[in-house]
Amino acid sequence: MLLLNLGMVGMVMAMLVSGYEQSQIERAIEGSSWVGYFVAQAHPWFVQGMWWRQIFGWMFAAGFVLLVWDMLTIGRGERRPALVHAQPAAA
Repeated sequence: MLLLNLGMVGMVMAMLVSGYEQSQIERAIEGSSWVGYFVAQAHPWFVQGMWWRQIFGWMFAAGFVLLVWDMLTIGRGERRPALVHAQPAAA
């Protein structure tokens, strides 16, 4: 669960930084032009944010695989007998 939570929070924060930087450059500085789009995509903060999103995405994926594996293997190897509830006495 820790990998899932940290991965999701990390991806959100990386996208927050990248999205802010992209919108600031693309719309405010360059005036919503094609040049602004390409300048924003090449900016170091945007590129770094995309790399961090990829890293945290792999972290999230690893957590998801572990969660699925845990759910599929839960109870395997259990040696204790199952509890048997007593049937109510017939009146």
